Amino acid sequence: MLRQIKAQTNEEYNFICPITQEIMIDPVVASDGHTYEREAIEEWLRLHDTSPITQQALEHKNLLQDMNIGGIYFW
Repeated sequence: MLRQIKAQTNEEYNFICPITQEIMIDPVVASDGHTYEREAIEEWLRLHDTSPITQQALEHKNLLQDMNIGGIYFW
C-alpha cells in the first residue's frame, strides 16, 4: 500500500497513525491528546473505552480534526 511508508525523521513520524502505522489522511485528536487516523480510532472506540496508546480510560469519545497536521501532504 502506498500510504504504508516508514518514517525517516521525527517530523515524518508525526504523520503516522499509531494504530495503522500508515500515513494519516484524516487525522483527528482523541481525548488522550494523541492523533490518529479517523477510521482507525473510530473502529477502536467501537470496542474500547481506553486509549490505544496509554490503555488509560478516555474522558470521552469525541474526536476533533487535528488542525496542526490535517491536510498537510509532503510526498
